[in-house]
Parts: sequence; structure tokens; C-alpha cells
Amino acid sequence: MLSLLHIENIALIDRADISFGPGFNVLTGETGAGKSIIIDAIGAVLGERTSRDLIRTGEKSALVTALFQNLPNLPWFQENGVGPDENGELVISRKIQGDGKNLCRVGGVPCTVLQLKALGAQLIDIHGQHDGQQLLDETCHLGYLDSFGGLEEVREAYREEYDRLDHIRRQIASLQMDEAEKARRIDTLQFQIAELERANLQPGEEEELEERKGILRSADQLMDAVGSAYYAVFGTDSQSGAASLLAEAESALSRVAALSGELSQLSSAVSELRYTTEDVAERLRDVRERLDFSPQELDAVESRLDHLHRLKKKYGGSVSEMLEYLARCQNELDQIEMADDSLAKLKQQRKEQLAKTRAQGEALAAGAQLRTGAMVTRLTPDRRLTAVTRQGLLHCQAGAVVLATGCRERTRGAIAIPGTRPAGVYTAGTAQNLMNTKNLMVGRRVVVLGSGDIGLIMARRLTLEGAQVLCVAEQRPAPGGLERNVVQCLYDFGIPLHLQTTVTRIFGARRLEGVELSQVDQDGRPIPGTGQRVDCDTLLLSVGLIPENEIAAQAGVSLDPGSNGAVTDRFLQTSVPGIFACGNSRKVMDLADFVSVQGHAAGENAARFVQGQALAPMPPETTNAMAKGLPQPGVTTCVLCPKGCRVTLLPHGEAQGNGCPKGADYARQEATAPKRVLTTTLKRPDGTLLPVKTSAGVPKDNLLSCMAVLRRCAAPAGPVPWGQVVLPDPFGLGVDVIAAGEG
Repeated sequence: MLSLLHIENIALIDRADISFGPGFNVLTGETGAGKSIIIDAIGAVLGERTSRDLIRTGEKSALVTALFQNLPNLPWFQENGVGPDENGELVISRKIQGDGKNLCRVGGVPCTVLQLKALGAQLIDIHGQHDGQQLLDETCHLGYLDSFGGLEEVREAYREEYDRLDHIRRQIASLQMDEAEKARRIDTLQFQIAELERANLQPGEEEELEERKGILRSADQLMDAVGSAYYAVFGTDSQSGAASLLAEAESALSRVAALSGELSQLSSAVSELRYTTEDVAERLRDVRERLDFSPQELDAVESRLDHLHRLKKKYGGSVSEMLEYLARCQNELDQIEMADDSLAKLKQQRKEQLAKTRAQGEALAAGAQLRTGAMVTRLTPDRRLTAVTRQGLLHCQAGAVVLATGCRERTRGAIAIPGTRPAGVYTAGTAQNLMNTKNLMVGRRVVVLGSGDIGLIMARRLTLEGAQVLCVAEQRPAPGGLERNVVQCLYDFGIPLHLQTTVTRIFGARRLEGVELSQVDQDGRPIPGTGQRVDCDTLLLSVGLIPENEIAAQAGVSLDPGSNGAVTDRFLQTSVPGIFACGNSRKVMDLADFVSVQGHAAGENAARFVQGQALAPMPPETTNAMAKGLPQPGVTTCVLCPKGCRVTLLPHGEAQGNGCPKGADYARQEATAPKRVLTTTLKRPDGTLLPVKTSAGVPKDNLLSCMAVLRRCAAPAGPVPWGQVVLPDPFGLGVDVIAAGEG
């Protein structure tokens, strides 16, 4: 939407900023107040025809700038390679000059008025008394139909495949020329290549020549300056220089240096100055001896620059551009000379790409839909779906339904902790989102309730960011997270783990001031008299997840009273035929690997159900048996994979308990020089965050100092591909910091 319009020197308006909000906006005023001028300004920035008469009297130019927000992925952006920034904002400007010229920019990139008009037609439709409407434009009708059918994404996929096919066709056409035309083109390319190769172009050559030309033209001035400086420092036969004067001062002070400490220091300082001055004198002498200029060299430099200037007129504006042109000519010549082989390969590519394009076209014709930004509000036992989408309500009859609704965190309300309701109480996932995506620190003195994996990971993250994690309290007699997380998130940083302990009260008015920790009995009930207050400003809740089951219950699906997830058979089919469930909607799992396996199996059986085929049994059930309790003293928990093998090192360096050779190597490293991969985020100049990690492990004892270094660093602007080096060896340990995600 258009959110801001800036106008300068348009008709009666000197300068104006007009903000637009969501919904219905009204411009009112008497006749002549300037309503039409604002509409004309909007039309100008959208590429409509303008006149010099629009410029305010007495001014040389007029300017209109428009800020658009929350724009969809318009076809114009892909065709022209320009689009909104990372925040979804796009700035369009048009400067109207008195000589009739127009300067147009989209997102800071220059463009023509025709390009601006094409974009404007996709941004705003201006309806007026005499203005045509886009509904009457036949070129837009197909887009309207695709939009109504929710086929924008499928259409875009088809467009991409068609563009690839069109590119291959154009390549084939460029190689299919007659023999006479081919001979002429070969002669032209060979001449250009020979001329550029004879020139022996070198990158940076022109800049070096320009610098040398300036020196040669100032030869006399340089000689005089260096000579004067040398004589001033070294001296002449008739006059002492700075070096000899300092030598005299040094000699005089050396005779009395022993009388006091101050004189001794002054003597040393003068000696150091003398050494420095003599060194400068020697360097000036060397420079003077090297200043050997000749008119012939100046002629040669200017001749070479003139030759480069003539070549630039034909092949490019700089040496680098000419080298690029040379590479393109050589490539084109190779293609022409090998046209027969290239044509055969391109024709095969055309055949393959034509098949892909047709397949995508069939998907478009079949109306295959992927609805993002949609929420299912109703599911009946006969598999009728109602969903809210960006286009409105969607009603459909499904042949099969897969419930992959996931789960949500238990909150304070779900576990009923008594006390006040201050700020500073977060679920672990909420705290993770605030820190990892918004760069917001949730607190400085933190208590974590529950030992789930996210809670353990956040305990480590908060410690690395400079917070003090006072303890992790767990109601059960064993930690709930993986053993490897207990080791790397708590033991590595000395964070206390209190088992059979829970929070029984919360203190604080506006902000959390403390919590009461109490021990619990075997049934999980707090033991009276064991409560102890712990002063803190933040409480993180990592007390489990709840499957999202509202839609499942609405459809009549039976729910497991223990897990509160959907009950399924060995085919992942629920109690309602044709409705399948997978992942955390069945029961909460520790690892995404398990969820992915079930999702694949549920999707396959849903397809079999629709086609009337026999269902396939799910692979052997994956369980959450990874958590083994507390780590054992003298036993290393391997963290290289989720199995978390407990490895014991024997006196001679042999290992027991490892499931693979890597486990033994890890245990030996832990016993000698333990290392950890450090993960965090870096802030970009625009305020967004880039996830990063070290390319290898850093010494465990250096984690906090390495983190302190990273807090002073920033990520580069713009997109960074996964795995790219962001900071080369910032710690001096031979370990780089690389991007851990694209963004």
C-alpha cells in the first residue's frame, strides 16, 4: 500500500508530506485547495504523462517520492530485478526538470518512464471521471482469473520453467546462422580478440599509469622537495642539519646524564631522536637517488594511456570491462566454432526443459494449490474443510486429510503457579524468538523451570550473552532433555540443576523480583517447609509441549488421555477414516528426524487412501528414549549424534561404550582439549539478525571470551549464503565464523 507521498514544487505546493493509513482515506477541501494536484502527483510517480507546467513557478524542477509497504511479489520486480528491501518497503521517485527530462528511480535504481508506468499499473488503479479501469484491460484478465483461483504460486513456477525454455530457444537461434553470416561474425570476433590480446591489458594498469604520469609531470618539483628535505635533515658542507645538531645535543647530555635520572631519560630520548633522524636521512637519500626521470618515459606513459583511451571507446569504459568483453568474445567464438556440438546439447536441453514446462503447465491447468497464510477453522468427520485465507473463506471436500498441526508450549496458566503476574515470565520458546530474531535480551538474572531441550539451550544462550542463569529446576528425578544438552548447556557453564524441585510462588509487582523454589515428593507435590526464595528478574518455563488438537477433536478424532495427541493405528490413520496424523500432533518428540519420518509415511498413506490402495505400515515407531538421565562421573557423553553414547576411556586410551569410531575420538578430545562449536547471531546494519557459528570447535574454556569478541562485531549487509565466511579468524584461533543460515 501507499503509505507516504512527498511532494516538492508541484503547482501550488512548495513542500508537502502526506501519510496514508490502512483502509479508507479521504482528501477533502474546497475547489482550488489542491486535491487534483495531489492526484496528479500520484499519477506522475506512477509513470503517467506529465508537463513542465506542473513545475511550481520560479523553480527549475519538481520532485515526487512515494513510499510503498507490504507489497506482494509483483511480476514487474522479477522482470526488472528490482524489488522491495528487507523490510518490504519500496521507494519510488520521479524528478521532473524544466528541460523536459525526467529522472526516475525505483528502489534507488534508475529506470525509464515506460518502466515506471508498467510498475505503476500493478501498484495503484486510479479511477476517475474519465479514467479507464483495469477491469476493462484484456491483458489483465488472465491474472485476475489466476488470482481468483489461488494459482499465483503455480503460475510463477510455470513462468520460471517457461523462461528457462525460452532462454534455451534463444541460444539455439543465435547459433543457427547461415555460413556467410557465420564467416562474417568469426572475422569480426577474431579481429577484436587479436586487437585486445595485442594490447596486453592488465587489471589496474590504467590507474598505475595515471599515477606515474602525475609523478613524471611533477619531476622537477619532486626533486627540489626531496633534495631540500635531505639537506635539512643531513646537512651540507657549510651548514649543519638536524642529525648533526641532535648528535651534538646527545654528546652534551651524555656528559651529565649520570648526575640525575631526569637527565638520563632526556639523554636517551635525544639518542632515539638522533637514530630516527639518521634513518630518515638515509631514506631520503635513497629516494633522491631513485628519482631518475626522463622525457622518453613520460612520452611512453602518455602514449600507452592514449592507446587505452582509444580501446575504451570501442570495447568498454575501463580495463576490467575490456577484459570482460574479451572473455565474452572468446566464449562466443568458441561457441560458433563448436556450434554443431553446442546445438546438439541445447536441443537435448530444450527437449528436457519442454517436458518440465509442460508438466508445470499441466499442474497449473489442474489447479494444484498451495495456500499459505491460511488457517483451518473447521474439519468435519466426512473431511469437509473450512479455512480462512487471504482471498476469503475456503470450503473444500478433501479425499484425505493429514493432521500435522504440531504443538504449543505449556504456559504459566497451564501449570498454575501461584503469585502475582509481573513481567519477566516467558516460555522458553518465546524467549528464544525474542533473542534470536529480534535481538532482545529478556533478562539478566534468570531461573529456568523445567529441563526440556529448549530450556537447556536457552540457559546456554543467556549465559553466552552475559546473563546469569541462577539454576535450572526440574520437578522430576531426572532431566527431561537430551543428555548431550545437559552436558553442553549446563555442565559446561557450571549452571546448577536442581532435581525434584519446582517453583511454588512468584514475587513482584510490575517486574519479576523473585521466585520460591520448593522440593517435591515422589508424587510431584511440594514438600511444606522446603521453600526458598531466589531473587531474579526472569523466569523461563520449559515445562513441556501440548499437541494442537482442537481441529482433531472437532472432527471426532480420538485423543490419547496421556499425550493429549491423536490416537492412530500402525498406518498413522486416526479413528476417523481418511484422516491421518503425524509428528507432534500425535505425541511430542525430541527430534525433528522422527517427525519427518512420520510425515512422509502419513502423506504416502493419505495418497493411497484417495487412490483406493492398501495402506503401508509405518516404519518402526521412534521413541523419545534418548534421554538417559544425569551424566555419570568419569564418563564422556558423545554429542556428535542424538544417540548420546556414554563413552569410558580406559587407562591406555581405549574407549568403551561408543557406537562408532567418532565417539572414541570425541572422548579422547574431551579428556585432553575439549572444544565446542559456538552458535549465535550477528546484527546487520539494517537491524536484522544473521545466524552464525564457528567453522570448527573452539576451546571450551574460551567460549565466553569468544562470545565477547562477537558481541563487538557486525554482520555484512545484504544476503549471505549458508556456509559463507562472515568473520575470518576473529579470535586468533584459526577458526572462522560462518553463516549458519541464509538471510
